[in-house]
Parts: sequence; C-alpha cells; structure tokens
Amino acid sequence: MKWTEGSYVAINAVECTPEFRAQFEELFRTRAGLVERMPGFLGMWVLRPRSSDAPYLVLTLWESEEHFRAWLGSEQFRRGHARVVSLLRAAHEAGRAAPMHAALQLYEVLLSTGPLPYENA
Repeated sequence: MKWTEGSYVAINAVECTPEFRAQFEELFRTRAGLVERMPGFLGMWVLRPRSSDAPYLVLTLWESEEHFRAWLGSEQFRRGHARVVSLLRAAHEAGRAAPMHAALQLYEVLLSTGPLPYENA
C-alpha cells in the first residue's frame, strides 16, 4: 500500500515541558491502541524531536477525511485520550501550567513516491 493521492494526514505537534517528556513517551508506549481498530486508519508514527526546542510529531494516516473525523467523534477517541485529559485537568486544578500543548495540522497527500515505512520491515 502506498500513501495514495487523497489520503488524509493528521499531524499533531506536541510541545512538552522538559520534565514531562519521559512521561509523554510512556503514555504512548502504554496507550490503549484503539485507533488501530478504526475504519480507514492506515498507520501512526510518533516522532521524537532531535532538538529539545522542537515538538514531538504524531502523524496519523487515514483513507479519507471522513474516517479521521469519525475517529475524532468516537468513544474510542475519548477513551484513548482520557489519561492525557486527566493530567491536563489535574495541572489546571492545581494552578500549574499544562505540561504539554498540542497543535493539529491537517493535510491531504498530493504525491507519494514510496511505500509506507512498515512495508520495508
């Protein structure tokens, strides 16, 4: 399978405080894995920045925007993000700054010249 023209890509740029980085990585290592069961889901990559001032990038690939939007509105999405929401809520209630901030960017594949990364494994 290739990243085909029209595939939908969601990239979440996540900035973490230095003291939260290890916990953020552990949250991904121990995640529920619910997104993999969603119709139209093609893959996810969590990219660790090489520089301390760059954000983590969480890239998900979808067959279509409709599949991605269905994920955002699903109970699986709420369950899959419950631990992070709880951590952010606790920080807010304690009067602390949030340990992370995320910015979502959405793209459509224009051109693909190679296989998906897991196809070469």
